[in-house]
Amino acid sequence: MKEFKRILVVSRMIQPSRKAIQYGVSLARKYEAQLSVIHCIYNPFGLKGWSMGTLSLEKEYANILLEAKRKLSELVDSEQAKGWL
Repeated sequence: MKEFKRILVVSRMIQPSRKAIQYGVSLARKYEAQLSVIHCIYNPFGLKGWSMGTLSLEKEYANILLEAKRKLSELVDSEQAKGWL
């Protein structure tokens, strides 16, 4: 069987990706591999030039991003506390 040296888990939303991250952690432990987690986020406000009143939506989106980062950090910290990372 091939040995795995690097494992990449792609996360889009925290809750549905929790299992994928846990499987990634498990595989990384089993094969003593390096684990990388990429959290992909689409920014609908990246387009400039639209003269719509989106300032409040941009602020709300920024808060959503901060919350996603916090949840992902909690998940990683939880796995580290279990000794899996």
